[in-house]
Amino acid sequence: MISNKTLILGLGNSILSDDRIGLDVAQLVYNGLNNNDCDLVISQLVGTNILDFVCGYKVLIVIDAIKTENGNDGDVYQLSLDDMPKQKRSNSPHNVGLYWTIKMGDKLGIEVPDIIRIYAIEVNDPFSFGEELTDTMKKFLPNIVENILEKEKSLCTSSI
Repeated sequence: MISNKTLILGLGNSILSDDRIGLDVAQLVYNGLNNNDCDLVISQLVGTNILDFVCGYKVLIVIDAIKTENGNDGDVYQLSLDDMPKQKRSNSPHNVGLYWTIKMGDKLGIEVPDIIRIYAIEVNDPFSFGEELTDTMKKFLPNIVENILEKEKSLCTSSI
């Protein structure tokens, strides 16, 4: 049975510098919401692995890093599941994108969230080894968190 709860899912790699921003921002957003109707999962897993986390939730908020050609560090893109790449194959046979993971879960009868919001944060350096954000991203962190908190504060309520 799907609950009215919201899951905040922070994705990233804790040892790849700015790629960890999804992990850090998700924790800070969760702390800022301070609401019993929200749960938090911080994960370095991808693909079908996330089905274990998301089943049974009404709302899913995904927070992750992105690196685009023309983006500005600290930009936050609010996306839907339909904005995600829909190719069925990836470079790795072990990795299925978010779109197909959710669609597959639904086809298998897994209770996937009805509402999915994705926040992709433009980062400076998601490839260098390091257990901290770059100084550039540390500077943007408070504004990123505030931006997401402002948009999501109403979602983590029992009135959904």
